[in-house]
Amino acid sequence: MDLNDLFRNKGIDPQQVLVFRHRPTEPELNRVLPWLAAEKPDVFNAYQQTQGEKLEKVMTGLAVEGRDAYVASFIGHEPGKALFVGLYSIGGSRPITREEFWQVPAHMRCRSLV
Repeated sequence: MDLNDLFRNKGIDPQQVLVFRHRPTEPELNRVLPWLAAEKPDVFNAYQQTQGEKLEKVMTGLAVEGRDAYVASFIGHEPGKALFVGLYSIGGSRPITREEFWQVPAHMRCRSLV
């Protein structure tokens, strides 16, 4: 059984799922990310819900025409291994400026941890 089989068993089309393997380049964020996912889900979600323009377009493209689209979220912890965090529904999006980004309380808390 693989990940796609698990999605199909739950009635989810694997073509509608993006898989994120989070592995921040910042050593401190990389160290605390599993703790954030477990203990501070609002901060973890703020971290993972903000994407660059390219990935945002892919995510928006998946969630068109009323189709359900998802992100399967993992945290990489060693080569070839990752911890499953959760399956998230892709909602709406809007561009924000760097200034707006740093005004989000969860982003400010994330920044203070690294």
